[in-house]
Amino acid sequence: MDLPETQFRFRYVLSEFLHRCCLPVEDALREISRESVETMSTQFSSQQEMFYAQFLKMESAPFKTDVVVRMSPLTEIGCQVWLKPSDSQCDYVRIGTRTPELIVHHDDRKVVDAFRKVLSDKQRMTIMELLAGRPWYGQELAQQLGISAASIFHHMSLLLDLNLVQIERIERRIYYQLQRQRLVQLFEMLQRSLLEGA
Repeated sequence: MDLPETQFRFRYVLSEFLHRCCLPVEDALREISRESVETMSTQFSSQQEMFYAQFLKMESAPFKTDVVVRMSPLTEIGCQVWLKPSDSQCDYVRIGTRTPELIVHHDDRKVVDAFRKVLSDKQRMTIMELLAGRPWYGQELAQQLGISAASIFHHMSLLLDLNLVQIERIERRIYYQLQRQRLVQLFEMLQRSLLEGA
């Protein structure tokens, strides 16, 4: 392999991508992510433990106090953390602009109503039973249930909205994993709702 030639070609591709794809829409991308950047930066500085748990799925993390938070319109969903090799401290976090949509806070009544919709749908129940065994990716679930990938996406939208599943990108696939603790919490909320309405 001709390393200098490979490096040259790689730099050329990056340069072309920057000038042809990114720079023409730079201002639009910045505006799209502006509100999310402000929200995430505020949350990180004031509610770090919640930030770790909800966005990074960590109990704690070696973040510096002046860590930089960036929102990525290109990533959309996901979160990446950069650690400095010298001291293993994080000084940069990138979050997809749609990631906060997966972690929303509704009033309890709306949450319970949405959970009832999950329980009343046979396919959603089957999906949760499968995910209880191991993580699955979308096409795999579609084949197992004999339905379209679009139908899986529709079902997952509700499960994600309730934080019942967590997503993880492995190579080119998006895997879904059941959040058992959240499932228990939703059943407790449903029980309270039924008892209070009795």
